[in-house]
Amino acid sequence: MNEYSLHSEIKKIYSHPGDRFEVKVDNYIVDILRGKLVIEVQTRNFSALKKRLQALVKNYPVRLVYPLPEKKWITHVTKEIK
Repeated sequence: MNEYSLHSEIKKIYSHPGDRFEVKVDNYIVDILRGKLVIEVQTRNFSALKKRLQALVKNYPVRLVYPLPEKKWITHVTKEIK
């Protein structure tokens, strides 16, 4: 799996004892399987998940985890005129 550190860390934080990671469910590899609950962690756009979620929700409860920043800074840098 080609996974970014943010994605990996969120899975660790969100996991419970007994959870299974990177498990094949139907035709998909899911992030976390907790009993019959499929947990998908998404740190980028949702379009990549559309077909996956449409298929999985037919047979499993699915929880989508999407992190939101608590704080955000916007810095404006102007070019110094000489």
